[in-house]
This record gives sequence, structure tokens and C-alpha cells, in this order.
Amino acid sequence: MVRRFRDTDSEKTLHIRDELSALIEFPTSELLKTDLIDRDRVDVFIAWALLLSHVQLLQPSSSSRENILKYIQDKVSPCILDCIFQHIPLKAAAPSGKKRDVELMPEAEDAAKASKNAIVTSSLLSYVESLWPVGTWQMASLAGSLYGMMIRLLPSFVRTWFTTLKDRSLSYAIESFTRQWCSPPLLQDEFSQVKDSIYADEDFSVSVNRSAYEIVAMYKKEETGIDLVIRLPSCYPLRHVDVDCTRILGISEVKRRKWLLSLTSFVRNQNGAIAEAIRTWKSNFEKEFEGVEECPICYSILHTSNHSLPKLACKTCKHKFHGACLYKWFSTSNKSTCPLCQTPF
Repeated sequence: MVRRFRDTDSEKTLHIRDELSALIEFPTSELLKTDLIDRDRVDVFIAWALLLSHVQLLQPSSSSRENILKYIQDKVSPCILDCIFQHIPLKAAAPSGKKRDVELMPEAEDAAKASKNAIVTSSLLSYVESLWPVGTWQMASLAGSLYGMMIRLLPSFVRTWFTTLKDRSLSYAIESFTRQWCSPPLLQDEFSQVKDSIYADEDFSVSVNRSAYEIVAMYKKEETGIDLVIRLPSCYPLRHVDVDCTRILGISEVKRRKWLLSLTSFVRNQNGAIAEAIRTWKSNFEKEFEGVEECPICYSILHTSNHSLPKLACKTCKHKFHGACLYKWFSTSNKSTCPLCQTPF
């Protein structure tokens, strides 16, 4: 339901949801050209603050949350982060192979503290409330809090933006900034969520090694077992998480590779906590044991982004596909045939 409020001066009905989406989808190419305290920029930042605050309140596995995340992933340009970092002036030497902390200018230090605080408190509304009168320092703090909430709630979204940066000096500065101010509290939160998670399965367990930035998922049933290690980078979530198999017992090489690939896909594509990605991956291989067939395109039962099941069946070969995978196949192959039997779909 769309909530409507009557503007008595203009006699127009304002559709709040449409207004919010218009700001979230505001062309970043135009926003980048505006002054740092321009009204459009302020409105867009506030819209993002409201959206992220709403996402934070939703249950991780709720359909509402998944729909919002899908909307952001599909409709919104990650280049909003370019606008955010216009408010966080960073100085850094060119990469030299050594990890050095980025040099912060005064307003950037306020932004850094706001980023860290948003991650720790899971809130950024205080920076919206203290925005007026609007000034560059207030906008820098709001920008910092937005970045903190984005890497907490939208790690894949932020990583997509970061990996496409062409300016190596800027990339190095942002990585250093994130590693110094944002990643430590974020990693601690990730480890705590994993440790506190209840997976309700005596055959499956998860342990955490905080000092090594590692999470170990262990599955053991009768004469079979596998240990998969998730290694998080010190600048998480800007760099990819690595997943490795350290122990295997009674499981074929094909299944080992498939489970390793599926866990890697879930933790790398997850816009949310690692704990939720592990839970989704566990559900994925449980459905495999139940006899549910995987999607022949992505080789996963649950889609790595929207967690849907393969439901679209070919009338000829009867194989079922994820809707998103099939759409991508049609788009990239310029065909409308079944990926397996080539019969028109």
C-alpha cells in the first residue's frame, strides 16, 4: 500500500514511496556535479538514510528485505558511493606494497568516526537529525554514516563499486580508510553473528577464529564429512572472501567442488551478514539431500542472490531453471531456447 499525504498548498498528493525511489535512483552523473550542500544532494542522502534504516529493521530472511535488496541491486547505480566519497577527502600515497593508514583531513576524520559508529550502533538517524543547519561538516558525517551502513547491509553492492574503480590512488585510499575504521567493528559483528547463530543440526557446526579472520563450517554425517574455511580480508567487504576446503571424507570430488563453489557464491553475493549466507548455503545442500534438482545454469538449488528455487521448467527436457538465470541466459545468448535441449522455451 502506498501512503499518501495531501499537500494543502498545492493540492497535490505525494506518493512517499515514489518520491523515495526517485531520490534513490537520482542520476549520479548529475549529483556529482552539484555543490556539496546542494538541496538535491541533501535530499538523496536523506532518502538513502531512510531506506537503509528501514532495511536494518527487517528480518534477514524476510521477503520484504529481499525485495528491497533486489531493487537496489537491479535499479540503483553503486556510483552513489562516488558522491559519498566526495565528502570524505582522503590523502594517500600510491600503493607501495605496504599497508599504511590513510591520512585524514579534519572533516574526513568526523566521517570516519560516523562510519564506525553506524556499524557499531546499526543506526545513522542521529546524523540526519543533526544535519541542520546544513554544512560541509554535517554532510561529511552523514556521508560517513551512509558508507558504514552500506558496507554493513550491502557488502556486495559496495564491493561491485569498489572493484570497478579505475583510480588506483583513490582505490588504495578507500581500502586503507575502510581497513582502519570500518572493517574491525564489522568483522567483529560478523563473527559474533556467526557464533550466536543456531543452525539446529547435529550434523552441521560452525566455529570462529577471530585472530585469523576465519569461519569454519563443518558437516559430518555417518561416513561422510567436509570442512570449509571462509577467510575474510582485513579490508572486508571491499575484497572478496575466500573459501577453501580443508578436509573431505567420503564425498566425491564433483560434490566437493560443487559445495565449495556454492558456498563461495553465497558469501560473495550476499547483501547481508555472513551468518545468513552460511544458513542459506546449508539450506541449499539440505534440499539436495531431499532430492531437489539444481538449476543447470548456476548449478545451485537456491539462487545465490534472491534464494529462489528452480521453477521454470522446459516442456521438452523437463529441467527446471531459476527465473533470473534463464533471463540472463536469454539476454547473453540472444536465444529463447532451452540452454540444454535447445527447444524454444
